[in-house]
Amino acid sequence: MKHPRRKRMLSGLAALCLCLCLFLFLFLAATSASAVDVHSDPGPPSAELAPVRALIKEKQFAKAVEALHILERTNQTADLYNLLGFSLRNLGEFERSAENYRRALSLDPDHRSALEYQGELFLQLGDVARAQENLRRLVALCPQGCEEREDLELALRAAEAKAP
Repeated sequence: MKHPRRKRMLSGLAALCLCLCLFLFLFLAATSASAVDVHSDPGPPSAELAPVRALIKEKQFAKAVEALHILERTNQTADLYNLLGFSLRNLGEFERSAENYRRALSLDPDHRSALEYQGELFLQLGDVARAQENLRRLVALCPQGCEEREDLELALRAAEAKAP
């Protein structure tokens, strides 16, 4: 028998690689298949953002911000800045949130999620007129309706019901 240790080592490495591949497959399937409350506009989802969406779903906004800042080095997309704005808004960092929604919309002026979430930020800041403007843009983008439009409409109605 020549090299029995090498043969065992190679079969051990093959098993380890198989386990790692299986883990990675299951992780990606779980994070991309889970229903995330954070909308994404139609189009291919970014695999890089799937773990961040999972953090946001778990309301781990500070960790999501950290991860997004790391990804920002190579992925400067409207989706990334929208998620960054959403996470910062949920941390109460409204100015930084607004800046990231502006970045998202400068990259994609028709980004429905950014329009919805920016509108919700406007409502949190008491700026109903600007939230209504975002809703008008969503109505133009989704004449038959869409989730982002419906959510902002509900938020506007709730804000108007609270107003004196």
